[in-house]
Parts: sequence; structure tokens; C-alpha cells
Amino acid sequence: MEILYTTSYVYNRHSDELGMHGGMEAGIVGALLGSAVDALVVDNVKKAVPGGAHGSQDTVVAHGDLLPAGWFAAGQTLQKTVWLTLPAEAPPDAHGAITQIQWKARAVIELPYARDAHAEQEFAVRAPAPATPIEPATLKINECEIAVKLPGYMYRPGDAISGTVEITPHLAFGVSAVRVELVCHEDVSVDLGNAADTVVSQVVAAQDPQYLPGSSRQYPFTLDIPPDSCPSLITSLTSVQWQLRVVLSRAMQHDDQLAQPICVYRSPLTSPGP
Repeated sequence: MEILYTTSYVYNRHSDELGMHGGMEAGIVGALLGSAVDALVVDNVKKAVPGGAHGSQDTVVAHGDLLPAGWFAAGQTLQKTVWLTLPAEAPPDAHGAITQIQWKARAVIELPYARDAHAEQEFAVRAPAPATPIEPATLKINECEIAVKLPGYMYRPGDAISGTVEITPHLAFGVSAVRVELVCHEDVSVDLGNAADTVVSQVVAAQDPQYLPGSSRQYPFTLDIPPDSCPSLITSLTSVQWQLRVVLSRAMQHDDQLAQPICVYRSPLTSPGP
């Protein structure tokens, strides 16, 4: 019996050669050499890009024997309940734009002189909000200072984020618009890497505003997190991070952006274990 997770991904590489990974085949014969139950997570980066390569990696986090080696008669049924403890830092299951983490329980029968047989069952893993606090972010540019006021930084899929953008001008200036975006950033750190920013929702807080020094402007906003959103997570190969992005949009000029990190997490499930 072992607990492991499989990390599968598509990434950009130096070579034009495409990576390949094969599937597994298994058949059951009359002799039983040993058996195991695996809990695994599939971390799958799905972005199809020119020259993209597929890869995968298994990480075993716990192991133990389920049944001893032996011979069993045809038609014989064996049944055993096994409790597996996942590590506290286990990533949650997730489905993003270019990353996917899929947890499974896998039972394996090791067969002599034949390919192993296995069966798999998907299950959900929920991770609590991290204990590390998130600090408020500000952006100081030549014309002004930008800040986002939020009641908190921990949210669940389906929540509404209500806050206020505050702009304190130092000089007289104007912009085309003040926009607030909810952004999911996904990253792959293999070889040349891979990344994707998905603007999940956005709102225009102000259109063609003009500013004068000596008075601040506040713009309230509300953005919804979709119920099926990918949670924040970090693995050795991939990460998903969320942020509120305040954009000062300028016509024919570089936009100024403030990124305020937030955390999106799913509430832990009640453990069925003993």
C-alpha cells in the first residue's frame, strides 16, 4: 500500500521534439504475488502550445503492504478496509486553465511474470486556508498611490469579494479608465515553463477620471468568484495564485497595475476515518 501523487504536465521546451508518456495496461491471472492500495494525485497541465511537451512525475509519500504474497483460488473474494493518511501539505484537487490536480485511490496487484493489475477510484481533497497571513499591497507611481481595501484575504469559490479601490493623487493627471480584475495565475516551472493568466471577472470602477492633488478617490466594487474556480495551490511543478488587479488604463501608453494577492480555498471535508 502506498500514497503517491502523479504530476502530469505540458510545458515549453528547448527542443521541438514532443515528450510522450504511455498508459498502463494490466490483466489479472490466477496467481497473486502481492497487492497494494495507492492514493495518488494527478497534476496535469493541459495547455496545448506549439512545441509543447508532455511529462509526468510520481511522488510516493507513504507505503505499506496490504496483503502478503500467496496463491488464491479463482472466484475467491478478498476484502479489507484500509485507512490512508494524506500529508498535511497535500494539494487540493483542482481544474484550472492549464493545470489540473486529480486525486485517486489505486489498488495494485503485483503478479509474477505478468504486468501488474490495478483499479482506481477518484476522490476529493480539500485544503484549508493557509496560516501565513497575506499583506495589503500598495503601488506608488509618479502621479499617485493606489491601494485596495478589503475586509479579508481568504475566500471560497462562490464568494463575492467586496472592497474599495483608493487612489491618492500627487499630481494632476487623468486615465482612460480604472478597472478592477479578478485574476487566476497558473504557472508551470518545468524546462522553459508555461504560464496563463485568466481574468475571471472584472468591473470598470471609473471611466475617464481626472485627478487633482490633495483629495483621494474611493471606488467600491464587488467581484464574484465562480463556484467551480481552481483553488490556490503550490506543488513542486505547478502553482495557482489569485490576485485582485487594479489597472489604470491609459490610451496609447503603458497601463499601471496593482496586484493584491488573495487566497481561494475550499473548506475541508469531514474526515470519514476513525
